[in-house]
Amino acid sequence: MPVFYRDVMYREGAEGKEEAYLKLYDGHDWKWFRVRLNHSLCIFQTGKRYNCDLSASYNTGARYFIRELIKPLPATERSLLEAKVPSVKRRTSCIYADLRELHLQMEALKTA
Repeated sequence: MPVFYRDVMYREGAEGKEEAYLKLYDGHDWKWFRVRLNHSLCIFQTGKRYNCDLSASYNTGARYFIRELIKPLPATERSLLEAKVPSVKRRTSCIYADLRELHLQMEALKTA
């Protein structure tokens, strides 16, 4: 894996612009290449697109906790919660906000 040293091999673009510059060897000489930065979208080598905002790790953890919260429940309670928070039916698209909503609904069921 190459190491990019700041100001030698890597430098940030102008203030307010989503760009950076990498110094790369093109076969004959070292040249600066501009790279546009997109902090909200990650494209893997397989072509899969993934939203990688700052809360992506929260979303990944939320899917795990949603599964752990719903798994031990009886089918009737599970279906009741899935009716109130429909997004938890399909865990692959769950986000942190869904976990918070599920938690609120579970607390409401406990108090009722």
